[in-house]
Amino acid sequence: MAARDAVLKHVAANVRRIRREHGLSQEALAERTELALTTVQRIERAELNATVTVVASIAEALEIEVGELFKPAKLRPIRRGRPRPGG
Repeated sequence: MAARDAVLKHVAANVRRIRREHGLSQEALAERTELALTTVQRIERAELNATVTVVASIAEALEIEVGELFKPAKLRPIRRGRPRPGG
């Protein structure tokens, strides 16, 4: 895996994890950062190489240090659709 891809995946996994720990939806994070919802979604899927200012904006919205987003983390698969009853 190229270093660039690894960094994108670390940032994606950390943004998603920390956002959830703060009880925020993707929509709420998008509002706090003044980013488009699709931008937040693409960052969390490691599909977008965000600028330094965007990463700083996300860190500020999550009330964490920027470096927290670059720590090694595993990007878990995203479950799509609504949860099934009993599942």
